[in-house]
Amino acid sequence: MDAAAHVTRVALTNVAMLSADEASFSRLAPHGAARYQAIVDAYAIYAAGEVARS
Repeated sequence: MDAAAHVTRVALTNVAMLSADEASFSRLAPHGAARYQAIVDAYAIYAAGEVARS
């Protein structure tokens, strides 16, 4: 597996896990839902940049 594929797979896996965590936290503490989404979105944007640079 080349480096770009590895970086992409790690980013996708992390975003999937963080998205699941976001959903869980939103059920647990709904008032924080917008914050959880913003944090996951910020990571996804960062990860997309890393994928683009790889």
